[in-house]
Amino acid sequence: MMESFGMTRYWLCADDLTRRSPSESSTAPARTYVRGWIGGDTLSCLTWTLAGVPRVTCNGSINQWPIVTDGEWIDGKNSGTFRLLLADAERSGYGYRAVVQWVTAVPSGKAGAGEVRGQLELPTGEPVLGAAFTTVDGRWRIRVESVRRTKWNNRRWLTFELGRPGEARLVTGV
Repeated sequence: MMESFGMTRYWLCADDLTRRSPSESSTAPARTYVRGWIGGDTLSCLTWTLAGVPRVTCNGSINQWPIVTDGEWIDGKNSGTFRLLLADAERSGYGYRAVVQWVTAVPSGKAGAGEVRGQLELPTGEPVLGAAFTTVDGRWRIRVESVRRTKWNNRRWLTFELGRPGEARLVTGV
């Protein structure tokens, strides 16, 4: 848009460019909501799927949850990092769904992205307002803030310890 009246809203549509021919149209395009004021002319996006629905998550704008990669996992000969994604909550339209991906490491000197070895929507029971990585005694965790408040109307936090690809367990008493 030429005018700038504060927050400008954009829709970003993406399709799988790795398809070999236009006839391979079995996948639906993914769409995401990008909240305005994108700095510069670069927007870094990731296409992924949650429960069979194609999604797009982007870095580069304010008020948009970024693609966060941190930590390290090891499972036999395989290793990599954790990727945290927040998808819009469809049930209530308020809050997000916290999703963790286990991404393999890319050998040094090679270009490209790692392979997703596991993906899990954290079983929070309710949408979340935000999430962040933490580490305790060398173990990687994700701490999320639930939209549901405590009995005393305080913020409700849930912590999940990350394990092998596709594994996360709720940590109580933290």
